[in-house]
Amino acid sequence: MLSSPLLSLIQEFAEAFFDMPVRQLPPHALEGLPIKTRSRSFGKQILAEDVLEWLKPRVPDDAYCLLAVTMSDLYPDPKWNFVFGQATLRDQVGVYSY
Repeated sequence: MLSSPLLSLIQEFAEAFFDMPVRQLPPHALEGLPIKTRSRSFGKQILAEDVLEWLKPRVPDDAYCLLAVTMSDLYPDPKWNFVFGQATLRDQVGVYSY
């Protein structure tokens, strides 16, 4: 079983790197969200584009961007194996997988 990094540590590093405050929003379970997944021999993968679409209307008005962090693998397209992350600068959203 994978262990996740402490989100508070990710927050601390992001604040130092980007030189701006970083705020954590409450976590969301994948179940029940309109996000496609697929099963692979090594576990579940999440369609990154669906995560970005779900995030777009949730960017807070006072935010520079909104980033989702997951312990599941991501894939950008059914033809691809995986990606570490994906973002759209225009829409101010991104998703990153550990």
